[in-house]
Amino acid sequence: MKHIIPLLAALALLLIPAAGVHAQSGGTFQLDWFTADGGGAIGLSGGTFDLGSTAGQPDAAAAAGGNFTLQGGFWNPSSAAPLAVTLASFTATTDGQQVLVSWETVSELDNAGFNLYRSETPDLPDDPLAFVPSQSPGSSQGHVYTYRDGDVEPGLTYWYWLQDILLSGVTTLHGPVSVTVAAPTAVRVASLTTGGGADSVIWLILAAVGLILSGWLAITAVRGQRRPQA
Repeated sequence: MKHIIPLLAALALLLIPAAGVHAQSGGTFQLDWFTADGGGAIGLSGGTFDLGSTAGQPDAAAAAGGNFTLQGGFWNPSSAAPLAVTLASFTATTDGQQVLVSWETVSELDNAGFNLYRSETPDLPDDPLAFVPSQSPGSSQGHVYTYRDGDVEPGLTYWYWLQDILLSGVTTLHGPVSVTVAAPTAVRVASLTTGGGADSVIWLILAAVGLILSGWLAITAVRGQRRPQA
């Protein structure tokens, strides 16, 4: 690519496709500027000047010659961009015979939602357990999320992963966290119920009367055996 720029004043700005910014000052001359798409060195000369610079790669240099001064440089933005979803916490706890998975976000920029994964081993499964939509999409504010997993068995350990999904499709995985569902320690006694309404009540009364009579007869028999013989 070639740009021909006549410089007639004290200052002119030259922008090149390689994201460089150059400023020239002084003199009157014609500059033929070339850029190398793959990077490399470029030499320029003409009139009362001779200069060399680089293009297509990060560089900051100052060159002077004749009646002018050339300064150039490239600005490289940092690759450590702020996270779109900042996670404050991610936990899994038992709640009775269920597992309560909770997480809290600090911010959710361009967040579509979360995939929640569960496994009975420390290995990440292929398919998510559930998808939870974002409650703060595009917001700098966070939110608290909970998911109640009732499809668990006592005595087993479960691992959970959380995956945030941006609107662009980029995903970030968090976890895993694990929890063991405790086996029940109390014996549950089933209650004995009878049906039939009034008939059931009558039968219960008759049974009670029968028990009373049986007891009275037994006591009477014992007393009769203890009476002295005439």
